[in-house]
Amino acid sequence: MNNGAVMTDGDGAVPPAFIHGVLAVIRRRWWLLPAGMLAGLLLAGVYLARAQYLYSSELKVYAA
Repeated sequence: MNNGAVMTDGDGAVPPAFIHGVLAVIRRRWWLLPAGMLAGLLLAGVYLARAQYLYSSELKVYAA
């Protein structure tokens, strides 16, 4: 029974052609890995800065 995630031959092993295909895409698009990591760090920084700003502005309301 295959759940459709990755085509296997029934024993649960990922076929070598699939692994080679994934590696070929990574080799062609190697710049996506660092670009994606930098984008993730930037988004996390924006999220944390916004959370810190909202938290500090909320404290100012309670202090007033």
